[in-house]
Amino acid sequence: MADLTIRLKTSVDGSGAEQEINNLINKLNNKQINLKTNASTVANELNNVNNTLNNGTTNSANNATRAINNTAKAVNILGTTTKRTNGFATNLYSTLSMYTMGNLIARQLTKAISSVGSTILDTDTAIKKVLKVAPADFTGTEAQLDGLMKKATEAGQEVARSSIDIINSTANALQSGFHNVNKAVEFAKNSSMFANVIDVDQNKADIYLKSVLASYGGITKALDDVQEKIPGVTKGYSNMMKMMDMINYANNNYALTGADVAEAMKRSASVANTLGVSMEELVGIIIAGQEPLQNASKLGNGLKTIMQNMAGWKTSAKDGK
Repeated sequence: MADLTIRLKTSVDGSGAEQEINNLINKLNNKQINLKTNASTVANELNNVNNTLNNGTTNSANNATRAINNTAKAVNILGTTTKRTNGFATNLYSTLSMYTMGNLIARQLTKAISSVGSTILDTDTAIKKVLKVAPADFTGTEAQLDGLMKKATEAGQEVARSSIDIINSTANALQSGFHNVNKAVEFAKNSSMFANVIDVDQNKADIYLKSVLASYGGITKALDDVQEKIPGVTKGYSNMMKMMDMINYANNNYALTGADVAEAMKRSASVANTLGVSMEELVGIIIAGQEPLQNASKLGNGLKTIMQNMAGWKTSAKDGK
C-alpha cells in the first residue's frame, strides 16, 4: 500500500495511477473479504472519495487512495441486509475501476464518483420493491437475484435504459398483476422501449401502458399474442406491441406526439372499451381531435365525458324510442 501511494503521488496525471488502482481493486475482489455492511456504508465511503478529490491537490493522493480502497472493500462485501451477491459486487467493481485516481483528478470527475453511491442505493431500493410484490416462489435467493440483475442489465442494454429503470418497471408490472418475474421483466423491457419512442420517463410509460392495456384485454394478457388477424404480423406479436406500434405510427405521421396519444388514451380507454370502441378506433378519434386541439389532457377528458353521456342515453337516435 505504501508503495502504491508513492507511485500515485508521483503520477497524478493518471499515467501510472490508473493501472495501480485497477490492480488494487482486482486484488480486493479476489480476496472476497467477509465482513458485514450495507448500502449506506458504501455511499458514505463514496462521499469520502468525493470530498477528498474536491481538494484537487497532489497531497490528497494518499487520502484518496485510502478512500477508494475502503470503497472497494465496501462494495465487495455489500451483503447481508440487502441480499446482494458476488456477481452484483463484481459489476460494481468494474464500474468503480473506471474512475481511477489519475483520471479523477485530471478530468475532475468527482460527480461521476458520487453517482456511483446513488446507483448502489437506487438499485437496493428497486430490488426491495420487487421483493415486496414478487410471487411466492420468488423469495430473493442469491440465484434469483443474480438472475434478475442479469436479465435487467441485458434488457437495459438492448433498449438503452439503466438496469434500475428495468427493475423498477418490473416491480410495477408485478404490482399490476403479473405473477411471473420473467414476464414482468419482459413487460419492463417493452415499457422502456416505449418510453424512448414517445420521449417520456420510465414511470410515465408504465402508467400509460397499464392504464390502456388494463382496459383492452387486461394487463396480465398484455404479452399474449393478438387474437385478430393482422396482415404481415407473425406469431409473437402481442397486444402490448400492437398498442405501442399504433401510437408510434401516429407520432410519425400526424401533427402530434406519441405522448399526446398515450395521455388521451389513458384518460378515455376504460369508457371507450365499455362502449365497444376498439383500440384502433380510439387512436383514430384521438388523432382527429388532437391535431386541431393540441391539448391531450383536455381531449382525453372530453372524450371520456362524451362517451359516458352516450352510455346513459335511454332513447334511440334512429326512432326516438
